[in-house]
Amino acid sequence: MSASTNFILRDIANELEKIRIILEREHPPATREWTIPDNSKNPVIRDTDKVDLVKNIIKENFEYATCGIYFTNNLVGDPMVTLMNGDELQIDICYEYQYFEVFGLTDREQKEIEEFYWNIAREKR
Repeated sequence: MSASTNFILRDIANELEKIRIILEREHPPATREWTIPDNSKNPVIRDTDKVDLVKNIIKENFEYATCGIYFTNNLVGDPMVTLMNGDELQIDICYEYQYFEVFGLTDREQKEIEEFYWNIAREKR
């Protein structure tokens, strides 16, 4: 890359950071606290509970995220709002481009959640 390209990319990154700061100030992340059911003796979220939590959040917020679900961070800095944040699990939503990001699931759980999401999408269409 040329030196001028590096300067342009640095300027773009600086502008994006300014926008991110403004968006966070205007739209602070919303978080929800989830508790383990009373019948659970284990303070760690069980795998089945984790999948059920994700499914419930998707079902509650599907109308705001009809364009997809991803299990990786977006690379372009889309404005995200955190719907749920815990030690093992995080669920974000991008209201502007209408998609979910989910972190902390195994490959098997991701596949189950993805199938669940697209089943809801088919029902709504």
